[in-house]
Amino acid sequence: MMMIRKAVNIFLCLLMPAVLYGQKTDFGIWYEVKAEKEIIDNLRFDLEASIRTDQDASHIDKFYREPGLRYKFNDYLTAGLYYRLIEQKEGDGSYHPRHRWFMQVRGTAPSVYRFTIAARYRIQQQFKTYIKDPDDEVPGWYQRLRFELDYNIRGYP
Repeated sequence: MMMIRKAVNIFLCLLMPAVLYGQKTDFGIWYEVKAEKEIIDNLRFDLEASIRTDQDASHIDKFYREPGLRYKFNDYLTAGLYYRLIEQKEGDGSYHPRHRWFMQVRGTAPSVYRFTIAARYRIQQQFKTYIKDPDDEVPGWYQRLRFELDYNIRGYP
């Protein structure tokens, strides 16, 4: 038992630098507005607008508008195609547009013991208009995978 306790303490001491340097002092706030409208059965038009701040929420880093279409295959699976027009603050201090399109698939498992698990896979391509070096002219491809675990608290709306 003493050997296990020592091993845990050593592990925690080795993990300490990662914890100490893992947090930035800067923070930002994301403001979002979303709307959706069903066009026909299971096909929806989505519209989102967002403002993202940085430097302790005192400066606007970027803002964007994002229309898209989303299809609901069943209660557990949806897929969508979206376009995002981003105005991002660049190195010269001005806002320059970026164009991004993406496709995403979202799956949600049925609830088990008030827990719901979901995953979203997104593939996207982004085009920059602020060209600082030759690599900026090449569109960037990105893939993202996000997992969510939700708990439904009884009696809490």
